[in-house]
Amino acid sequence: VDQMAYNAIYPKLIPKGMEEKGYAVSSMLYPVIATVMTPLAAVFYNKFGGANILLVQGVCSLLAAVTESRIQLKETVREGTEFSFRQWWGDLKEAAHYLKKEKGIQSMITYSSITNGFYGGMEAAEVAFFSTAPGFNSTMYSFFTVANVIGRTIGGTVLYRERIPKEKKYGLALFIYLFYDTMDAILLWLPFPAMLVNRACCGFLGIQSGTLRYAAIQKYIPDEMRARFNGLENIIYLSFNAVLSLFAGYLGDHLPYPWVLTICSVITIIGCFLTIVRNKQAVEAVYLCEGPEEATS
Repeated sequence: VDQMAYNAIYPKLIPKGMEEKGYAVSSMLYPVIATVMTPLAAVFYNKFGGANILLVQGVCSLLAAVTESRIQLKETVREGTEFSFRQWWGDLKEAAHYLKKEKGIQSMITYSSITNGFYGGMEAAEVAFFSTAPGFNSTMYSFFTVANVIGRTIGGTVLYRERIPKEKKYGLALFIYLFYDTMDAILLWLPFPAMLVNRACCGFLGIQSGTLRYAAIQKYIPDEMRARFNGLENIIYLSFNAVLSLFAGYLGDHLPYPWVLTICSVITIIGCFLTIVRNKQAVEAVYLCEGPEEATS
């Protein structure tokens, strides 16, 4: 619920024309803070226990809620309606109807669903590889996170400082998609130092493509449709994740782990050509759009 509210409200807080900068900042914060807080949480857990950590977290959540309650924002709310499952289902159908007629967003969401769907299974294969392959261990795998965060931090800083012309966003996004998927395909075939460079490069480029995609979609969607669309988007992502993670896990039971990443990445590349490349005109229109008033079906 909190994530849904954030996705619906945050785009309205960013000044027009500053979307990429706003999303670059938010995309940098989470991985950096997670990297810093995860080892600290382990230390606090051993020293103070889990229950006390949860009490502190509760206080922090309360402080966050008090801070957020002071946000001045005019929202469009339906009047005279109460929640019901019929209304909920109607909202989802309305969002699905909107998505059906918007081929550009449909293509972007489909490709993102494939990549996110395979992510969980591929990550599990990486952990299993480092736990079982001779010469590797779980400590070495933890450096993946460090390399990725360094890359994301640099990439986010570049994206914040440099404004990308809208006519170049589609081409840049497509290049990053294909580059990222190729890097995933070859990841576990590389020597360890090259793996770290691989993850740093993916972090550097990944934050840029993700920020550009999210900013473009949120700018394109009308305000009154955003929450419903985001709800449907989450359902689509979770559905793909359930199926594709299971498929990746099945591959991991029958094939060496490097082949799992290669096969999943090749499928993702094919998905990119069937969505982002095949529907170039519609997808490019989303990246070129500067607001819902410019959006066309």
